[in-house]
Amino acid sequence: RSAAIAAALLDAARVPLETAALALTTLEGSEEMARIGNSNCVTDASVAGFMAHTACLGALANVRINLVGRTGGEAEALRSKAAELEAGAAKARALLDATLAKALA
Repeated sequence: RSAAIAAALLDAARVPLETAALALTTLEGSEEMARIGNSNCVTDASVAGFMAHTACLGALANVRINLVGRTGGEAEALRSKAAELEAGAAKARALLDATLAKALA
């Protein structure tokens, strides 16, 4: 029974990890559109990026809660991937913030 619960929690961490990855892709695309897209739409692209950033962080929180108390290679791999996605989201958000600040200057 405990092995089944542990396996289910790992599965429960995989789904929001994929959601976080998709949200990061959206954030990166939003940053690119804010930077190179129509200058009249920079705030629209920025808001999309803000929402994607929030979605990414929320999904990563779900990953982490499902890994509490889990040990072993797969749990550590999921934690590592979550940290990588979080770093990517921070980088993309910083670029987006800079792009928006430049447009508003």
